[in-house]
Amino acid sequence: MSKHINLIKQLIENAHNNQMFINYKRIESGQRLDLYLKPYTTELIDNIIKFFEKEEEYEKCEVVLNFRNKIMDHESNYYKYI
Repeated sequence: MSKHINLIKQLIENAHNNQMFINYKRIESGQRLDLYLKPYTTELIDNIIKFFEKEEEYEKCEVVLNFRNKIMDHESNYYKYI
């Protein structure tokens, strides 16, 4: 039974990792919508940054952080990047 539980945990972790990498690729290519075709929330972007910090992939953190700063630009009232 514990083998099955460990397998399920591993599958969930792999799915989460894949989702983070897919979202990163979308952000890197300039796509402003997440996997569900909704605009990225700051919460999701922060989770992606935390994930890559944990993985020690700081270049990816920088790409995502720059994306967040660009789309959350209060001075342009968000119209600049729509």
